[in-house]
Amino acid sequence: MNKTKTRSRLPGDHFIPAVYQKILLLICLLAAAVPDGHAQTARQPDTARMVWAAGEPGERLQVAYFRTSFVSDGEAISAELHLFADSRYHLLVNGQFVNFGPARFYPEHPEYDTYDLRPYLRTGENVIAVKVLSNGTANFQLRNGPPAFIAWGRVEWPNGTHRLETPGSWLTYRSRAYDAFAPRMNFALAPMEVYDARADREIRGWEWPGYTVSPIWQPAVPVADPQYWGELTPRSIPHLTQEETRPYQLLGVYPWATDEQLYGFQVRKRDESWEHFRESVPFLGYTYVYSPEEQDVEVGIWWGEHYLNGEGPIEQTEAGRERPHRQQAIFHLKKGWNYLFVRRNSFFGKWAFQLALPREAGLQLSPDRILDDPVFFRTTPPFYGEAAETVKVLDLRQTDLHRLLEYRWEEQSNNNGNPAIEMAWRYIEPERALEIPDWQIDEIDIPAQQGTALLFDFRYKRLGRIIIEYDAPAGTVLDVAFTEDLVAGQANVMKRNGLYMVNRHIAAGGSGRIETFRPYGLRYLQVNVHGHTGPVRIKKVRVLHQVYPFEQVGRFNCSDPLLDKIWEMGWRTLRVCAEDSYTDTPYRERGLYAGDMLPQMAVTLAGSGDLRLVRRSIELFQDMYADLFYENTPKHPDEIALLEDYPLLTLEALSWYVDRTGDLEFAERLFPNYEKLLKDALDRRAENGLVHNERVFIEWTQIQKSDVTNTAYQSILARSCRLLARLATQLRRLDKATYFQTEYENLSEQIRQHLWDKGRGLYTDGLQAGAPIDHFYPISSVWPFHAGITTAEQEKTIFPYIDRELEDIGSVSRRKKITPYGSFYVLGALYKKEMAETAEAFIRKHWGEMVYKGDDTTWENFDNTSFGTLSHAWSAAPTYYLTTQILGVELGWPTPTDPDQLLIAPQSATVNWASGTVPHPRGPIDISWEVRGSHLWLECQVPEGIKWAVAPRGRLAELELWVNGEKYLRSNH
Repeated sequence: MNKTKTRSRLPGDHFIPAVYQKILLLICLLAAAVPDGHAQTARQPDTARMVWAAGEPGERLQVAYFRTSFVSDGEAISAELHLFADSRYHLLVNGQFVNFGPARFYPEHPEYDTYDLRPYLRTGENVIAVKVLSNGTANFQLRNGPPAFIAWGRVEWPNGTHRLETPGSWLTYRSRAYDAFAPRMNFALAPMEVYDARADREIRGWEWPGYTVSPIWQPAVPVADPQYWGELTPRSIPHLTQEETRPYQLLGVYPWATDEQLYGFQVRKRDESWEHFRESVPFLGYTYVYSPEEQDVEVGIWWGEHYLNGEGPIEQTEAGRERPHRQQAIFHLKKGWNYLFVRRNSFFGKWAFQLALPREAGLQLSPDRILDDPVFFRTTPPFYGEAAETVKVLDLRQTDLHRLLEYRWEEQSNNNGNPAIEMAWRYIEPERALEIPDWQIDEIDIPAQQGTALLFDFRYKRLGRIIIEYDAPAGTVLDVAFTEDLVAGQANVMKRNGLYMVNRHIAAGGSGRIETFRPYGLRYLQVNVHGHTGPVRIKKVRVLHQVYPFEQVGRFNCSDPLLDKIWEMGWRTLRVCAEDSYTDTPYRERGLYAGDMLPQMAVTLAGSGDLRLVRRSIELFQDMYADLFYENTPKHPDEIALLEDYPLLTLEALSWYVDRTGDLEFAERLFPNYEKLLKDALDRRAENGLVHNERVFIEWTQIQKSDVTNTAYQSILARSCRLLARLATQLRRLDKATYFQTEYENLSEQIRQHLWDKGRGLYTDGLQAGAPIDHFYPISSVWPFHAGITTAEQEKTIFPYIDRELEDIGSVSRRKKITPYGSFYVLGALYKKEMAETAEAFIRKHWGEMVYKGDDTTWENFDNTSFGTLSHAWSAAPTYYLTTQILGVELGWPTPTDPDQLLIAPQSATVNWASGTVPHPRGPIDISWEVRGSHLWLECQVPEGIKWAVAPRGRLAELELWVNGEKYLRSNH
């Protein structure tokens, strides 16, 4: 069928047909389109400098506003702006939002953005405005770099020109409205956006024409160390979507319960680096509790050691499932003042304190024993070193202890708490819900002086910037929570301790607008309104969906509607886990992980075929693992601990990417990096020829991961040698190909010799202290199979064992035999062995539950407990395998394939018909097949230039095959 001539080639060599080369060129040209803000070469002129606002730049969470203005007497002929900022920017022209950037980067290889501003300009005065956020802390998206902004370009009209390079005519104002000491949202994200609009009141309208510039605006000044950033290059991926999304439903408007008085504060410690954030150090604090009578009072309490009147520590009990992250305790109070002393270690960068007292008890707090005292606690700064050790062993069983301790005591008032903890401790009263029509989501009125929660459902997970427009008195507080799920009928703000998914906004008075600087992942959005002296109107709540602009090409339908929904669920999950790199989840971390990216790449191929984000992510890995890829490069302190299997999986992605695109230039550039990576790993082999591992990931199970010779890792390393040998052949580096193929064979032999358990007929999980581990997770035999290490005889016992294990994988979260992550590899092995019945039963059982309990996105684990997120694209493997196995269009993993040599090989034990579309570089491939009695009727449309054949497998191979209306004789193809 459709015979085409091919040139002779070396084994593994990938020939790129001329038409395919044109398609790749077209993609590159599309990526260079200026109106979309995509890459266009525009070399940075010598006159353009990295700049910032004058003053001390070392602060955490800084925001600076930059503006330049000009007056034109005619329509712009050209208006090209190039810009970059560290950490993030918002670009506005004449008050209109243009876009967000830059793309995620490492400082060694930053990328600038390019815009054609003509659609936003007008005759007369024009203002180009840029808001720049500097995180001031390391996170899983960006390193902790110095704040900076740079721009260049020009606007030209018939009678004039305005140059845009910095510093030039740019003026800047350093905002004081953002709380520089706001707590970090979690271990992976930057600090909360706590914004007091009153502090920016005097510059209101600064981004619009007609604004009068006052002396508070100063010329931008060059940064001290511009060499921190490498050479700026054009953006390599499209800009993210900017799609405004309405809530699906307003679930309710609820008054708060008023039976408790909450007290809270937080004492910050250093958290700018990953190491600082994780360290735990002690704090001390004290106050007096006034009681109008002797009484026993049940209180809500935070963790830590609490001593009352010299007795303690006070016993604490869990508050229950509907009140997570809160303890309960009994205070035995005497009449008058009672001495409360607290010792607590920091947790994730801070000490957060919270206390809930029943109003009916008439209690008050004051460190000076003054009624109605605005100060309610005193605390020490954090203790380090020897001082910390001394504090940890202090005997706290005494009264007035603070008088004996010569420490610096700082006052705490009740407006300095963690907004997320406060929100989690506020409880709604559904029976007092305001009456709102079911259809109404906008223009919601809130009565004066009544703490109120508005709860919105967006139906599916979203990743985007949150926009709220409102009318409110000055000082009104709007706490905005974004969550994946609900608890006790309200947003599950603290799904785990240390996840603080809340921003805070304080109104300046009158009409206002919340627009978060960063995007956040959510399905539910809750707005808590409090501190308002008059009525409040919430006029509009939206999410500006901000994800990678994949165009969906792939489709899947079959005789089982559940499998259809599972395919769609995986595609939806990928969409919210793809932004300016792939990410694990839009909710908790938004981090780029090599292990997550391989199944994400698979789903991309099934749903879109656009591999530009794959390429960009692989480039980011080169800087993430720079110490492994480049000589004499130390590990950066902002990077998390190494999982040794993950860098190897980036080679899997690179090899797969090169096969699908033919981008040998990219492979040529990165080849030395992977040569070093593999040679360094092979140099660590012990006498048994295997590599001892300090730490691996492999699976989200209890498999031994530390201080081990892990079988799966050895197999991944062996497969990596084989892949690099194949890549070397494609690059005509035949000596390298021979070297790595030989290393593959040597390592494979050692794996078979030392890690195969003849008695069990399985590969052990590995070696520890020189002895085999007496445990056999499925993944430990699956990876040797994918590496081509297993023999036919070994597979006779391996796959019946896997079949039995999958019948019951256990019930305890993260203690199961297999997880959604490992399933990508297990399903690939099952389908390769034509065990479609086992694979389909496993998919229906475990992903079916995700559909039945939400039909939204795939979960991190095979359960929806607090341990994992409900939006993890590493779990979207069925979307790939339903396309490649049931539709039958192979896409190059686990077995590498040539896109121009297409084998259509459907297999299914239970599906009777299927249809869909599969993306391909030459154009979409349309497939449909149906079982008709003893016949398999298959229809396909394959783009010109592809040599293709049909070879059904398993049950379908036993049927008489008809293709495009003609009987298909396999012997002829």
